[in-house]
Amino acid sequence: GTVTYGTLNDGSTSLTSTIAELNYLDGVVLGTPTASKAVIADANQNIGAVKATQLYIGSTGSEAQVTSSAAELNYLDISSVGTSEASKAVTVNNSGDLIIPDSDKFQFGAGSDMQLYHDGTDSYITNATGDLNVATAASGVAVTIGHGTSEVTVGDNLVVTGNATIPDGGLVLNSTAVTSTGSELNLLDGSSAGTIVNSKAVVYGSSGEVNATTLQIAGSAVTASAADINLIDGITNGTVAASKAIITDSDKDITGGRNITISGEIDAATLDLSGDADIAGTTNLDAVDIDGAVDIDGTISVGNTLTIGVDDTGHDVKLFGATSGSYALWDESGDDLILGGAARVVVPDGQLVLNST
Repeated sequence: GTVTYGTLNDGSTSLTSTIAELNYLDGVVLGTPTASKAVIADANQNIGAVKATQLYIGSTGSEAQVTSSAAELNYLDISSVGTSEASKAVTVNNSGDLIIPDSDKFQFGAGSDMQLYHDGTDSYITNATGDLNVATAASGVAVTIGHGTSEVTVGDNLVVTGNATIPDGGLVLNSTAVTSTGSELNLLDGSSAGTIVNSKAVVYGSSGEVNATTLQIAGSAVTASAADINLIDGITNGTVAASKAIITDSDKDITGGRNITISGEIDAATLDLSGDADIAGTTNLDAVDIDGAVDIDGTISVGNTLTIGVDDTGHDVKLFGATSGSYALWDESGDDLILGGAARVVVPDGQLVLNST
């Protein structure tokens, strides 16, 4: 039946629970929460689903309420510590590292304008709005891009506002290495197209011209003017060209010349004239062998024997006088001396010798 009691104890400890509190144990299943019943863990210390509107953690008197919702707490339900997962909290592993799987992105900005990720093949830092700045917070701190043996490709325009330092021989343009040193490239600095500048490289003008005030070859100054040098432009060895210098061919011959005026002497081993010779001054000849006609307007002074023709092969010799039609002719066909016109033989007294008498 019914037992009424005031205090119940086991001889040393009194039972303080009320009948209502004791009824919370009625129907309890170990490890399984039941509505309006006490919760007792099973033999493995497991407890099934527990529903609570509030959760406090801490010692008595210093409990702190857990304000996170169940959904928020579920963000901690991760598969692997240190590896980011979709819709899960981010944790680091026991080395303090965070692993971001391929194609998962770090996104920055209200519109996710800047992204950092690896797609399984390549790594990317992309930016959709504004400038992408890679800089240091303090002046004088170096920024290194690339490795000593890697390649860095700039896929767009590159603007360098400071100095670009490239080791000698380290510049490649269109797959061709630039072997010039910095000092050699500086020879272009201050050059003027078409004009020679002291200690600078020579750059041709738009028409291929180069203007120089002085010219040296092998340390010797060239004193010839441009007009003088142009005298050799377009010449052909051994051929005379109008208003050009004359250079002999490989046999030291010259062809194509016309009038030659020489104020001094001509010193030649031989002289072969295929045309006429017009000599206005005195001609001093040690020996003369003439196969063609000779037209002499001046005086002939012969210091030795004058021989005309060859023995047994003569030539006509005709001498004209001051009177028209007067001449003396040696006729080679008859070996005769003929006087024509007013020509005559005048012999001073005592000067006529016939046959040694």
